[in-house]
Amino acid sequence: MTDSALKTAYERALALPEDDQAEVAEMLEHFVDQRTSALRLGREQIEENRRRLKDPNPEYATDKDVDEFFHRALNED
Repeated sequence: MTDSALKTAYERALALPEDDQAEVAEMLEHFVDQRTSALRLGREQIEENRRRLKDPNPEYATDKDVDEFFHRALNED
């Protein structure tokens, strides 16, 4: 994207209602914060997250499973 493309997007956003402008500003700030953070996911991690989020029936651990895991991990059996 060129500077002119970003400027065009900015000008279009300025034509939106104030509430929408605030949402666009928040999204842009979030995007920039993510890109400048030292904590970033790698491309493979991002793809894995996308793959998992597409699963319509994900399997979740039950409360019992989680409790058992932590009891084993903390040697509290």
